[in-house]
Amino acid sequence: MDRGSGHGTRVTGVAGPRPGERRGRGPVPLEILQEDEASLRWRLVGDLDLATADVLVETVVPRIEEPDAAVALDLRELSFVDSSGIRALISIATRLAGGTLTLVAPSPPVAKVLQLVRADSFPNLRIEADG
Repeated sequence: MDRGSGHGTRVTGVAGPRPGERRGRGPVPLEILQEDEASLRWRLVGDLDLATADVLVETVVPRIEEPDAAVALDLRELSFVDSSGIRALISIATRLAGGTLTLVAPSPPVAKVLQLVRADSFPNLRIEADG
C-alpha cells in the first residue's frame, strides 16, 4: 500500500484497456483511497465499471470484519458508474447483514444513475447527499 499525501492510504489503482473506451479518452483508472488503516471509509476517484468493479469488492469486503459494520464510500470524485459498478455496490451492501453501506456525496452523473436504479431502496444501502 502506498501512502498518499495526507489524503488516506492508496489501496489500489486500476488502469489498462477497457472495453468501449468512451468519448475518445483513454482508460480511466479507479483509485480506492482508504482514510486510514482502521477506517471503513474509502474515497473513489475515477470510473466504477466492468474493468474496476471487482477490484472495489476485492478491496473493501475483506476489510469488513463485522456484518453490522458501518461502511462509507465517498463518491464525490467518482465520475462514472455502470451496471457492473452498481452490482459491486450491492454486493458490498449485501455483506453487511446488520450494517450499512453509505454512499456519500455522489457526483451529479453518479447520483443520476443511483436515482435511476433506485439504489436507495436496496437493503443496507443509503445515500447521503453531503458528508
